Amino acid sequence: MHSIIRNHKVFSYDELWDILAETDKDMHNPDHVILIYSGRSQSAAQRDMGTNYSYLAHGFTLSDSWNREHIWAKSHGFENPADTPYTDLHHLRPADRSINSARNTRSFDNSPNQYFDNGGMVQTKCYTSDTEWKWEPPDEVKGDIARMIFYMDVRYEGQEMDLEIVDYLPERGTKEKIMGKLSTLKEWHEKDPVDNWERRRNQIIYEKYQGNRNPFIDHPEWVVKIWSN
Repeated sequence: MHSIIRNHKVFSYDELWDILAETDKDMHNPDHVILIYSGRSQSAAQRDMGTNYSYLAHGFTLSDSWNREHIWAKSHGFENPADTPYTDLHHLRPADRSINSARNTRSFDNSPNQYFDNGGMVQTKCYTSDTEWKWEPPDEVKGDIARMIFYMDVRYEGQEMDLEIVDYLPERGTKEKIMGKLSTLKEWHEKDPVDNWERRRNQIIYEKYQGNRNPFIDHPEWVVKIWSN
Protein backbone atom coordinates (compact mmCIF):
# COMPACT_ATOMS: atom_id res chain seq x y z
CA MET A 1 0.00 0.00 0.00
CA HIS A 2 2.87 2.34 0.84
CA SER A 3 4.37 1.87 -2.62
CA ILE A 4 1.06 2.89 -4.23
CA ILE A 5 0.44 6.12 -2.28
CA ARG A 6 4.02 7.42 -1.97
CA ASN A 7 5.73 9.87 -4.37
CA HIS A 8 2.81 12.26 -4.51
CA LYS A 9 3.04 15.82 -5.83
CA VAL A 10 4.26 18.23 -3.14
CA PHE A 11 3.06 21.81 -2.66
CA SER A 12 4.58 24.67 -0.71
CA TYR A 13 3.21 25.59 2.69
CA ASP A 14 2.01 28.96 1.37
CA GLU A 15 0.08 27.28 -1.43
CA LEU A 16 -1.97 25.36 1.13
CA TRP A 17 -4.05 28.39 2.10
CA ASP A 18 -5.85 28.38 -1.25
CA ILE A 19 -5.89 24.60 -1.55
CA LEU A 20 -7.48 24.09 1.88
CA ALA A 21 -10.08 26.70 0.97
CA GLU A 22 -11.18 24.26 -1.74
CA THR A 23 -10.70 20.87 -0.05
CA ASP A 24 -12.52 22.01 3.10
CA LYS A 25 -15.08 24.28 1.46
CA ASP A 26 -18.47 24.66 3.09
CA MET A 27 -20.73 23.27 0.36
CA HIS A 28 -23.60 25.47 1.59
CA ASN A 29 -21.44 28.59 1.56
CA PRO A 30 -18.59 28.23 -0.99
CA ASP A 31 -16.65 31.25 0.30
CA HIS A 32 -16.31 29.57 3.69
CA VAL A 33 -14.27 26.69 5.12
CA ILE A 34 -15.29 24.20 7.81
CA LEU A 35 -12.94 24.22 10.81
CA ILE A 36 -11.93 20.78 12.07
CA TYR A 37 -12.21 21.12 15.87
CA SER A 38 -15.02 23.65 16.16
CA GLY A 39 -17.13 22.68 13.13
CA ARG A 40 -17.54 26.40 12.50
CA SER A 41 -18.16 27.67 8.98
CA GLN A 42 -15.89 30.66 8.52
CA SER A 43 -14.96 32.93 5.64
CA ALA A 44 -11.85 31.59 3.93
CA ALA A 45 -10.55 35.16 3.91
CA GLN A 46 -10.51 35.25 7.72
CA ARG A 47 -7.27 33.35 8.06
CA ASP A 48 -4.25 33.83 10.26
CA MET A 49 -2.39 36.84 8.83
CA GLY A 50 0.23 37.14 11.57
CA THR A 51 0.35 39.37 14.62
CA ASN A 52 0.67 42.71 12.80
CA TYR A 53 -2.57 42.45 10.81
CA SER A 54 -5.52 44.74 11.65
CA TYR A 55 -8.03 41.98 12.40
CA LEU A 56 -10.78 44.06 13.97
CA ALA A 57 -10.81 46.37 10.96
CA HIS A 58 -11.68 43.32 8.86
CA GLY A 59 -14.38 41.98 11.16
CA PHE A 60 -12.62 39.19 13.05
CA THR A 61 -9.90 38.52 15.64
CA LEU A 62 -6.52 36.81 15.64
CA SER A 63 -7.64 34.12 18.08
CA ASP A 64 -10.66 33.25 15.91
CA SER A 65 -8.82 33.30 12.60
CA TRP A 66 -8.16 29.93 10.98
CA ASN A 67 -4.80 28.35 10.34
CA ARG A 68 -3.33 25.11 9.01
CA GLU A 69 -3.55 22.29 11.53
CA HIS A 70 -1.22 19.31 11.28
CA ILE A 71 -3.31 16.40 12.56
CA TRP A 72 -0.09 14.40 12.94
CA ALA A 73 1.84 16.97 14.99
CA LYS A 74 4.74 18.25 12.89
CA SER A 75 7.11 18.20 15.86
CA HIS A 76 6.70 14.42 15.86
CA GLY A 77 9.01 13.79 12.96
CA PHE A 78 8.98 16.63 10.40
CA GLU A 79 9.56 20.13 11.73
CA ASN A 80 11.22 21.34 8.52
CA PRO A 81 8.74 22.80 5.98
CA ALA A 82 10.82 21.10 3.28
CA ASP A 83 9.87 17.68 4.70
CA THR A 84 7.20 16.05 2.55
CA PRO A 85 4.73 15.28 5.36
CA TYR A 86 4.81 18.93 6.47
CA THR A 87 2.54 19.85 3.55
CA ASP A 88 0.70 16.56 2.98
CA LEU A 89 -2.93 17.55 2.42
CA HIS A 90 -4.26 14.26 3.69
CA HIS A 91 -3.57 15.34 7.28
CA LEU A 92 -3.84 19.14 7.07
CA ARG A 93 -7.13 20.80 7.95
CA PRO A 94 -8.32 24.36 8.64
CA ALA A 95 -8.70 24.96 12.37
CA ASP A 96 -9.61 27.77 14.73
CA ARG A 97 -6.28 29.32 15.70
CA SER A 98 -6.78 29.30 19.46
CA ILE A 99 -8.28 25.80 19.57
CA ASN A 100 -5.40 24.58 17.41
CA SER A 101 -3.01 26.14 19.90
CA ALA A 102 -4.77 24.37 22.78
CA ARG A 103 -4.48 21.01 21.04
CA ASN A 104 -0.75 21.73 20.64
CA THR A 105 1.12 18.44 20.01
CA ARG A 106 -1.22 16.24 22.05
CA SER A 107 -1.97 12.73 20.88
CA PHE A 108 -5.56 11.61 20.49
CA ASP A 109 -7.45 9.80 23.22
CA ASN A 110 -10.68 10.01 25.21
CA SER A 111 -10.26 12.85 27.70
CA PRO A 112 -12.07 14.03 30.86
CA ASN A 113 -12.09 17.82 30.73
CA GLN A 114 -14.22 19.84 28.33
CA TYR A 115 -12.19 22.56 26.63
CA PHE A 116 -13.46 26.15 26.79
CA ASP A 117 -11.90 28.48 24.22
CA ASN A 118 -11.14 32.22 24.31
CA GLY A 119 -10.07 32.31 27.93
CA GLY A 120 -12.82 30.01 29.12
CA MET A 121 -15.63 31.99 27.50
CA VAL A 122 -16.56 29.72 24.58
CA GLN A 123 -17.71 26.13 25.10
CA THR A 124 -16.41 23.59 22.57
CA LYS A 125 -17.01 19.91 21.86
CA CYS A 126 -13.34 19.14 22.46
CA TYR A 127 -11.92 17.57 25.62
CA THR A 128 -8.45 17.53 27.11
CA SER A 129 -6.66 16.54 30.31
CA ASP A 130 -4.72 18.26 33.07
CA THR A 131 -2.64 15.18 33.79
CA GLU A 132 -2.03 13.51 30.40
CA TRP A 133 -0.91 14.95 27.06
CA LYS A 134 -4.03 14.07 25.06
CA TRP A 135 -6.87 15.61 23.06
CA GLU A 136 -10.38 14.44 22.21
CA PRO A 137 -12.06 16.09 19.19
CA PRO A 138 -15.83 16.29 18.56
CA ASP A 139 -17.58 12.99 17.86
CA GLU A 140 -18.41 13.94 14.27
CA VAL A 141 -14.72 14.15 13.23
CA LYS A 142 -13.17 11.39 15.35
CA GLY A 143 -13.20 8.90 12.49
CA ASP A 144 -11.80 11.51 10.09
CA ILE A 145 -8.87 12.12 12.43
CA ALA A 146 -8.25 8.42 12.96
CA ARG A 147 -8.12 7.76 9.22
CA MET A 148 -5.71 10.68 8.70
CA ILE A 149 -3.38 9.23 11.32
CA PHE A 150 -3.63 5.75 9.75
CA TYR A 151 -2.77 7.28 6.37
CA MET A 152 0.33 8.99 7.76
CA ASP A 153 1.65 5.77 9.28
CA VAL A 154 1.39 3.92 5.96
CA ARG A 155 2.42 6.78 3.66
CA TYR A 156 5.60 7.51 5.66
CA GLU A 157 6.97 4.03 6.13
CA GLY A 158 10.60 2.99 5.88
CA GLN A 159 14.04 4.54 6.03
CA GLU A 160 13.19 7.95 4.57
CA MET A 161 10.51 8.85 7.12
CA ASP A 162 9.20 6.16 9.45
CA LEU A 163 6.12 7.39 11.32
CA GLU A 164 4.50 4.97 13.74
CA ILE A 165 1.22 4.85 15.65
CA VAL A 166 1.69 3.63 19.22
CA ASP A 167 -0.84 2.35 21.75
CA TYR A 168 0.16 4.77 24.49
CA LEU A 169 0.36 8.52 24.97
CA PRO A 170 3.76 9.99 24.06
CA GLU A 171 5.10 12.44 26.60
CA ARG A 172 4.82 16.17 26.11
CA GLY A 173 7.83 17.56 24.27
CA THR A 174 8.85 14.30 22.61
CA LYS A 175 10.40 14.60 19.15
CA GLU A 176 9.92 10.92 18.36
CA LYS A 177 8.12 10.03 15.13
CA ILE A 178 5.15 8.58 16.96
CA MET A 179 1.50 9.43 17.66
CA GLY A 180 -1.12 7.78 19.81
CA LYS A 181 -3.33 6.23 20.86
CA LEU A 182 -3.87 3.30 18.52
CA SER A 183 -6.66 1.47 20.37
CA THR A 184 -8.67 4.68 20.73
CA LEU A 185 -8.16 5.64 17.08
CA LYS A 186 -9.42 2.22 15.99
CA GLU A 187 -12.50 2.69 18.18
CA TRP A 188 -13.15 6.15 16.71
CA HIS A 189 -12.73 4.77 13.19
CA GLU A 190 -15.50 2.25 13.85
CA LYS A 191 -17.89 4.62 15.63
CA ASP A 192 -17.57 7.48 13.10
CA PRO A 193 -17.59 5.82 9.65
CA VAL A 194 -16.54 7.42 6.39
CA ASP A 195 -19.00 10.00 5.07
CA ASN A 196 -19.44 11.91 1.82
CA TRP A 197 -17.43 14.87 3.14
CA GLU A 198 -14.33 12.68 3.47
CA ARG A 199 -14.94 10.99 0.11
CA ARG A 200 -15.24 14.33 -1.66
CA ARG A 201 -12.10 15.68 0.00
CA ASN A 202 -10.14 12.52 -0.82
CA GLN A 203 -11.19 12.75 -4.47
CA ILE A 204 -10.22 16.43 -4.80
CA ILE A 205 -6.76 15.79 -3.35
CA TYR A 206 -6.30 12.86 -5.71
CA GLU A 207 -7.61 14.49 -8.90
CA LYS A 208 -6.41 18.09 -8.56
CA TYR A 209 -3.43 18.11 -6.25
CA GLN A 210 -1.35 15.27 -4.86
CA GLY A 211 -2.35 12.39 -7.11
CA ASN A 212 -2.64 9.96 -4.20
CA ARG A 213 -5.48 8.84 -1.93
CA ASN A 214 -6.14 7.99 1.68
CA PRO A 215 -6.79 4.24 1.30
CA PHE A 216 -8.67 4.05 4.60
CA ILE A 217 -11.38 6.30 3.23
CA ASP A 218 -11.77 4.07 0.17
CA HIS A 219 -11.41 0.83 2.15
CA PRO A 220 -12.20 1.30 5.86
CA GLU A 221 -12.00 -2.46 6.36
CA TRP A 222 -8.23 -2.34 5.82
CA VAL A 223 -7.67 -0.78 9.25
CA VAL A 224 -8.39 -4.00 11.11
CA LYS A 225 -6.37 -6.00 8.57
CA ILE A 226 -3.28 -3.92 9.30
CA TRP A 227 -3.76 -3.12 12.99
CA SER A 228 -5.41 -6.29 14.25
CA ASN A 229 -5.55 -7.06 17.95
